[in-house]
Amino acid sequence: PKNVVADPDVESATRGADILIFVLPHQFLGKLGSKIRHVMSPNAIAISLIKAVHFDDKGIVLISDMIRESLGGTDVSVLMGANLAKEVAQGAFC
Repeated sequence: PKNVVADPDVESATRGADILIFVLPHQFLGKLGSKIRHVMSPNAIAISLIKAVHFDDKGIVLISDMIRESLGGTDVSVLMGANLAKEVAQGAFC
């Protein structure tokens, strides 16, 4: 579609965004929220497709909680499924 454009600048890419979809290794979340929370729509929602957990000194931290906190309390939903990489590599689609 014409409205899908690659933009290497995360602030430019998220300016005014109503929906933010996170699909990246969780190790790169770090300062991402502080870069985009001031340019995204104040009513934005986030969707995480990140399949991981993080650990801090208190134990397990959900990635959705990391995103929520970094975006100042934005609602975050998670979309996940089983990892079928082995089956896909074997051509077992059914």
